Amino acid sequence: MPQNLISLKLTPADLALLNNAADVIIHFFESRGISVEDADHGPLVTMGAKTEPFCQKAVAELQDASASLSSDFPLAELSQDWQDNTALVPFRVKWKKAVELVEENDSALRSDIMASCITGTTFLQALHKLTPNLDGSLKELTSLRRSKATKKPLPAA
Repeated sequence: MPQNLISLKLTPADLALLNNAADVIIHFFESRGISVEDADHGPLVTMGAKTEPFCQKAVAELQDASASLSSDFPLAELSQDWQDNTALVPFRVKWKKAVELVEENDSALRSDIMASCITGTTFLQALHKLTPNLDGSLKELTSLRRSKATKKPLPAA
């Protein structure tokens, strides 16, 4: 009996909703962000969970010492970046959850398909003993199943 981990039953409205939500997020960040491939900047330094407290304290200390800083130090930009980073925390939490759910649902859906296809072809092989006209189809299925998998690129949006 084939597994059935998930049954999404997506409607055109569901797909439109998901695609529109993705388009909004993509457009938002593309219109405001940078490309990390730009040659204009050097290697990126990242702030992780361990260095975030350092950055928080450094921003506060730099703001307190603003009168002593060089006039070309980008304190206003740094302060705005910190404020934006803090404001994005709830979004990042939701985004990570959304990505996890998409990946879990995708894995379950693809697993259901694969398991059912394996079970179905096993049934066809047994049926082939009774109905030899399936020979070409079974050879093609066997060849496809045994061929090395190649990742197909995602279709363009």
